[in-house]
Amino acid sequence: MAEKQTYGVLDNVVLAYAKVAETSKKYQSEDLEYSVDCIVEKAVAKAWNKQFPKQKAKELDAEDFTKKFKMEPPFSGDEVFIIKMKKAATKGDTVYDEKYRPKVLLDMKNGERVDITTSRLISNGSKARVSYRITENSFGIFGQLNNILMDEDGFVEYVSQGAGNGSEFGDSKPVTVEPSRKEVTQARADKPVKATKPPIDDSSDDSSSPF
Repeated sequence: MAEKQTYGVLDNVVLAYAKVAETSKKYQSEDLEYSVDCIVEKAVAKAWNKQFPKQKAKELDAEDFTKKFKMEPPFSGDEVFIIKMKKAATKGDTVYDEKYRPKVLLDMKNGERVDITTSRLISNGSKARVSYRITENSFGIFGQLNNILMDEDGFVEYVSQGAGNGSEFGDSKPVTVEPSRKEVTQARADKPVKATKPPIDDSSDDSSSPF
């Protein structure tokens, strides 16, 4: 019988550099991953650091944060706390099945919940709830990105400013993004690619997942 997974949720999160519609390379690796920076209040960061001592929140001076993230600190205080959430998309020649990618969900004012994972991009400053799966191995306990939930008031869409006669704030039309699986496959076209699930089954339809 599969081991029951444990989940947690970060509330009142401000998002930055979200890469869920597309992937990015892991640090010093050719493997790809989904990731998002979660800016949280100090009390949340302290609780996180206590639970995940091997995955502590990064602390930046407010001035350094503004320079790096190109926005003002969303919470009061001299320091800003950032928890980076990640989830693997590939490992070597293996591409993990699409159903295991994190979802971005948007709660509409009409009560409908819409999956916008690959159809709309998240801009820095969006407000969300972020769920994570708690995993434990010989290195310690870690929180792995699961899903992102926003409502219409908290969602800020990133729109590319292309050529044309649009306003200085960019085109207001929704942006459609090709799923990163195509990008992954093309990037590894010269190698055999095998789609599979991660070593630990963390399917997003697990009934214990918060959302």
